[in-house]
Amino acid sequence: MGEGQHWKHGCYIEGPPGLHGWARLIELTGDVLGVADKGGFVPGADGDSILAAHRDGDQDVVLTDGSKVDVMDAYVELGDKAEAWLNANVAGDGERFGWHDGEFYLWSNADWQAIGPAVIP
Repeated sequence: MGEGQHWKHGCYIEGPPGLHGWARLIELTGDVLGVADKGGFVPGADGDSILAAHRDGDQDVVLTDGSKVDVMDAYVELGDKAEAWLNANVAGDGERFGWHDGEFYLWSNADWQAIGPAVIP
């Protein structure tokens, strides 16, 4: 295993958190998982605005470039970026982070394959 060798395979976000799971993932990616030494995933000003808008139930959010975007679209995209960051910077060779049945796991590629090719992140 590579960078992820100290990570145990298993569930990191237990479900069903619903759409709040993305916020938990972003929080986990930034600090709880101890990846701060690698810089962590930093959502930045736009990410902070997106998370706040989602928490407040807003429909739209204005980003730093002045563009107005749908909060849910931006929220899911931000969660996708956090997941991709984990897979690029934390998961070791032959393992992936991903969602299955509303929960977020680190599993080996073989474990993901055993569940079925349709769920391989």
